[in-house]
Amino acid sequence: MALNGVWKIQLRKFISVFVIIMLYIIYQAVSVQAIIFPDMKMSATPNPVGSGARALGIGGAFISIADDATAASWNPAALLNLTKPEMSIVGSYYSGKGKYDTPSIAEKIDDLSPGQQRLNYFSAVIPFVLLKRNMVFSLNYQHLYEFAKDTFSNWTYHIEDPDTGTTIVNIPGMTSRKTQRGVLTTLSPAFAIQIIPPLYIGVTANLWLDEPINNYWENLNIVRGEGTVLVERERVVSEERVKIYKELYERYEFSGLNVLDFTCFNVNLGFLWKPNRWLSLGGVIKTPFKARLRRKFQHSFIEEYPEAPDLNNNSSDSLPPENLTLNMPISYGLGCSIRFSDTFLMALDLYRTHWEDYLIRYPSGDKISPINNKVKDEADIKTTTQIRFGAEYLVYYQQQIFPLRAGIFCDPEPASGSVDNFYGVSLGSGFVLKNFAFDIAYQYRFGGKKDVESLSSQKISTDIKQHYLYSSLIFYF
Repeated sequence: MALNGVWKIQLRKFISVFVIIMLYIIYQAVSVQAIIFPDMKMSATPNPVGSGARALGIGGAFISIADDATAASWNPAALLNLTKPEMSIVGSYYSGKGKYDTPSIAEKIDDLSPGQQRLNYFSAVIPFVLLKRNMVFSLNYQHLYEFAKDTFSNWTYHIEDPDTGTTIVNIPGMTSRKTQRGVLTTLSPAFAIQIIPPLYIGVTANLWLDEPINNYWENLNIVRGEGTVLVERERVVSEERVKIYKELYERYEFSGLNVLDFTCFNVNLGFLWKPNRWLSLGGVIKTPFKARLRRKFQHSFIEEYPEAPDLNNNSSDSLPPENLTLNMPISYGLGCSIRFSDTFLMALDLYRTHWEDYLIRYPSGDKISPINNKVKDEADIKTTTQIRFGAEYLVYYQQQIFPLRAGIFCDPEPASGSVDNFYGVSLGSGFVLKNFAFDIAYQYRFGGKKDVESLSSQKISTDIKQHYLYSSLIFYF
């Protein structure tokens, strides 16, 4: 059997190169100068939001309310709503699944992402009076970004000689398992002061630490395949069985805190204006910041030929640890709430995030968008605008209060050329006793992502459904 022209190559090397390209594993020989794009796809909403079951029960429309111990995450000025010391603890459960639309390619993709339970928030608040001014100090821990994701892909890789129709490569069951884990959290002291009776201002300082809080994310890609390939040796072409195993591991860690150049440090600046007991207007700005990332990368590749062991190939490479810079964007929001009575209120928030400034800077100086792995001038990433609306009704019974909450929201995600639209609804309730309050909230978020790159490097779309469950305990002293 003879092959013409371009196919007279060492096909075992061809398969290696193909698998590498197909799975973002871009090189057969790794060099320090080569770029491997970070995979920073967040499993939950990437938009910065606050915490607390009460807030999320009313759809996250909380900028102008924020009257509990989670206020520092929404609008630090609203800490002045608190007149007694408080402590809060918030737990969360997240579960999300994606349904992949692959009509144009012979690929099956399953979302195996596990549910995640987290300590979402912890805070302590102390109000006090100094120089005849009401002031509040709080210390907060917040889990902001979730990276847990697990995806399995199965497809057929088949190549024929275009002239003779001879099958050159046939791997009917190429599989890839991609697992991502990690969290980004902050330790955040906050302070608020009453300027004049109806006007409050506040600031939250977010410290993105590597220790004692472990801010990181890591990715593990494992590729397997078994099939046949034509191999030419001593002018004789034979069909050989081949087994392929490919593994890529990468880990990204925040490399430390340097307040002097604002690395791993940003602030939330807020105001709250309450002209009367019925109306509240609030605003918050979350400043941009730069974080130093330390990247570790390892890659291994195994080719095994059961009937021709002299063709076996086993190689591994790794990059020396490398320092990158992550630019996080500015975001800001405005909120308005109206208390129609002592038992009923409604709130509306608008919030914008400039994702076009969300970039990774490499040692070469290149700035790449993690959203689509394009350079800044070509990425074409749009700003997202959240709209959140919610209401709360209080039911009084003897010495207890039973709140009823509901909300709706539009929470788009950044994408190339436009945004991916996501929407959601929420419900919440709980009870308030003399010395503590318990709140619980459920959110359902749904939408679709277009032009997602699959594990075989094809462009597909994804329908996503996400479920969130939050519970809060707040203690009053």
